[in-house]
This record gives sequence, structure tokens and C-alpha cells, in this order.
Amino acid sequence: MKNLVLAVVLLCLIGPFASAQSPLRMQAGVTLGYDHYNLTDTLGALSATDDRSNFVIGGFIDAVYVRFIAEYQRASSGTVSIPGYGSADYPSGFSVTFLNLLALGKYPLRLGTTTLWPAIGVRYSHPLTMTIGGIDVLQDPTTDVADFYICFGGGIDFSLGTAVIGVSALYDYSLTPSQTTATLSPGEEVSAYDFEVALNIGFSF
Repeated sequence: MKNLVLAVVLLCLIGPFASAQSPLRMQAGVTLGYDHYNLTDTLGALSATDDRSNFVIGGFIDAVYVRFIAEYQRASSGTVSIPGYGSADYPSGFSVTFLNLLALGKYPLRLGTTTLWPAIGVRYSHPLTMTIGGIDVLQDPTTDVADFYICFGGGIDFSLGTAVIGVSALYDYSLTPSQTTATLSPGEEVSAYDFEVALNIGFSF
């Protein structure tokens, strides 16, 4: 823990001097990524998991210390598993899509033409479609799959003139993991998270 605190202090002290070497500029561009979603529902000794692999495409605006991201997320595969009972893939023809809106506070560390940026922020995910096995889940009035997340992660950007190419990774922990407005059973616990890696391509101005 002491080493972690020391590292954070050093980053805070070095950051302004590294950034002062060359003015940081605003950015805008597109993001392409892969996202893994996991939801675990536990009741006593019984536990069920819902895993989805998602394709993500969107855009971002970066104001040096704040990055805003809007992205379209579409599931490419999904599996529901219950230990001791087996697992089942989502049936063919399913459609699970979300609109994700993220706001990240970031601390850029400029090292020549390379910028490292740890970040923390929030995300809101709004369901667009959720049809599984021919059933439109969103038509159920007790369904509540919109989620708020807290995000941790960061990225690295490489400047090529006004062009910027970067990669980023975010771990998003759901603050509202329950997928229903109905009261959960006594002792039932639900948790969910997303892990996303992305390629970011844009320009600075």
C-alpha cells in the first residue's frame, strides 16, 4: 500500500513537468473495441452467470483532463451457466444492443510524443434491443437492464503530427446490477462488470 501511495504521489509531481514540455491539445475521434460483460446471480449455494462478448464502436471528445465517449455496443455471443447444471449459448438470432455514455476524469502524463493517462469516471448504459429466443425482454414491465457503472482504467496515446492513435482499457463495475424492478429473494445477490479494450483513432486541435 505504501508503494502504491508513493507511486501516485510521484505521478502527481512528475505529471505537470512532463506535460509542460509540450502543450496538450483537445482530441476527437472514433473508438473500436471488444467488451466482455459478466453478471453473476447468487442465491445460497446456487449461482448463475451470464457472459456476453460485445463489439463496440463509437466516438470520443477529449478535453485534456476529461474524456467523453458515446458508443454502440452489440453482443456477438452469450452464454448462461449454472454450475452443476451446465451451460447454454444464446440461441441464434438474438439481439442485445446498448448505447453507452461515459465521462472520464483523466490525468495526462506527457512523455515526448507519447501520453499516458490513468482515468476514473462513470458510465450509463441504455438498452436499445434485447431479444433472446424470440422474446423481447424489454417488453416485460419488470425488466430494468439500464445500468450505472463506475469506471477505472486508462490508456496510452501516440501523436503523429495532428493524428493520434491510442489504446485504452476500462474496468466498469455496475452500481445497479439487478435486471428487474421486482424484489430480490432474501439472501440473493447480483453483481456485474464490464471489461473493455479499445483502439482509438483521432486528431488533435
